Amino acid sequence: MGRFSIASYENIEAALSGEEDERPVDLESVKSGRVRLLHYLLSSRVRDLYRYLRDQTCVRRLGDVSDVGIGYVTGANDFFHLSEEEVTRNRVAPKYLRPAVGSLSKQAGLVFRRSDWEIGRREGKKSYLLALPPVREQVLPAGIRSYLDQGRMSQIHLRFKCRVRDPWYSVPHVRQADAFLSYMSGGRPKLVLNPACLVAPNTLHLVRFVDRKYVKSVPAGWYSSLTSLSCEIEGHALGGGMLKLEPTEAERLLIALPKPGDIRRLMERTDFCLREVRAEEAKDLIDRHVLRARLGLSASECAMLADSAALLETWRLRR
Repeated sequence: MGRFSIASYENIEAALSGEEDERPVDLESVKSGRVRLLHYLLSSRVRDLYRYLRDQTCVRRLGDVSDVGIGYVTGANDFFHLSEEEVTRNRVAPKYLRPAVGSLSKQAGLVFRRSDWEIGRREGKKSYLLALPPVREQVLPAGIRSYLDQGRMSQIHLRFKCRVRDPWYSVPHVRQADAFLSYMSGGRPKLVLNPACLVAPNTLHLVRFVDRKYVKSVPAGWYSSLTSLSCEIEGHALGGGMLKLEPTEAERLLIALPKPGDIRRLMERTDFCLREVRAEEAKDLIDRHVLRARLGLSASECAMLADSAALLETWRLRR
């Protein structure tokens, strides 16, 4: 059987220079899905460290401690999500509404508070899901019936996801989640706690923890260099450099969990740093208290993980 290796270069000139930077690839591991080819862009030292951390008891895969799935599917997000002005104009009663969020792009913190949602609502964002029960339209209030008529005029009811359900205007599978995870991102994916009990469509992943002890410990360890690298390894790049995480990919992500006594302080400090646009400080905080103090890594090993994550991110963005 022939030998297979991979090499990466800064540019075509470097590739033609004759300087080899080849790394042998275990094709069986790649073919079986145990390892991605991207893994071999990293040095053997980084790969060994990643494997070592993966086997530590306080490092867990996201899928070991939670269920990751997509949010509800409306078939027409712009129609089924309403702004405050649309709610008022169509006289939609609160019992037919669910506070919702469709994106984490503007969410800076580690926790999605009710006050964060209120800011978006006041700015005119479509912050409500029209959550109608599966009842006959005749029993719904006049304002809602008028709004549904507008939907018919725009042929919303003929869109695939709408026409296959009965009635077409009742969105199914609306569930709350402990946290939201960004589905696609240009930088590192965001994991944001949901104490405000918001709901979300399939533009976000819903994370529901199997045990309440993980609700805060996983977000508290999320911003480590280990998880940054894991996101790049387990996710996959799209055109334009976007990083996409399918639910099964998200469930493979590695998170180093803090000591129980450190969780509250780390969450508060991380949330503050992120809201102040000090992500690097948040990363250093988690690396210091979790990777170094709990797992015994050196400063140079933490830097190696961070540099490797940056390398894969740069490679992705340049594709």
